[in-house]
Amino acid sequence: MLLFFLAAAVSLVDSAARAQHFRGVVRVERAGKVLVDKGYGEPADTTFWVASISKSFTAALVLRLREQGKLRLEDRVGDVTVDELLTHTSGLPRAAYAAEGIADIDAAQRTVLALPRGPKGKFAYSNDGYSLLAIVAERKGGAPFFELLQREILDRAGLRHTGFWPRCFPGARVARLTRPPQGDRARENWGFKGAEGICTTAQDLSRFVHALAGGRLLSPSSVDLLWQQTVKLSEGFAGRGFFVDGPTIWTRGTEDYGHNGVVKWIPSEQLLIVVLSDVPEPKADRPAPSRALGDVLEARRAELR
Repeated sequence: MLLFFLAAAVSLVDSAARAQHFRGVVRVERAGKVLVDKGYGEPADTTFWVASISKSFTAALVLRLREQGKLRLEDRVGDVTVDELLTHTSGLPRAAYAAEGIADIDAAQRTVLALPRGPKGKFAYSNDGYSLLAIVAERKGGAPFFELLQREILDRAGLRHTGFWPRCFPGARVARLTRPPQGDRARENWGFKGAEGICTTAQDLSRFVHALAGGRLLSPSSVDLLWQQTVKLSEGFAGRGFFVDGPTIWTRGTEDYGHNGVVKWIPSEQLLIVVLSDVPEPKADRPAPSRALGDVLEARRAELR
């Protein structure tokens, strides 16, 4: 009977992927069972640069440092608080990418804080705000940002196939980038710390979510803060490093250089959907391939058993 249900789930994903001409990797789990772990035009263990999904890792690290007494949500960097940065309510503008290419921590902070501001308390999705969070984490945590992430998040969650810009990790099979960064952006820099800069696999992303949900990374109260409904959006709410829409906790990333991904976790159903792709986001306001397929699978989740 179990094999029948597994085959049905694979058939559903195959059909949805075929209808969308999808290329990438899909992993679906329910109640501790892996229903689908499959590549479409890519091996299932392919590594992707997951863009803004990195913000979920950064938020988890910030709350880990908070548990250690090394920072508070009320702490300020310049005139903005850590919590305003976590919830995208600091007034920083959308998509300025001011820290990209800047390797010096002081120069990156000055550049971001010099950006023009909108009203505080209003949601404005900001990569630069998460660059500031990485700077805060490094200073408060007493170690380089990527080293802190490795020690406090990746190692504790058992992630062995996750790494950082620009090297990823030894032996990684990284999907091709459509437009690789050039010049200073191709080297380690603050634009790729905090807001993006993580490469990983679908399996490791599932381990990350389960480590959070299972209390292996953070206390239950800190996980509640990550997944708390903080700011009302047109669809759902912003959390801290995540978004919440009805029963679904999700995070997604679309990399300007070609990769994209989405993670959807529905605690009430113990259902996890991870979709990663190396096909760039299409134009004309259409969703990235990973998000489009993830939305289809979420809508048909009753069949994923």
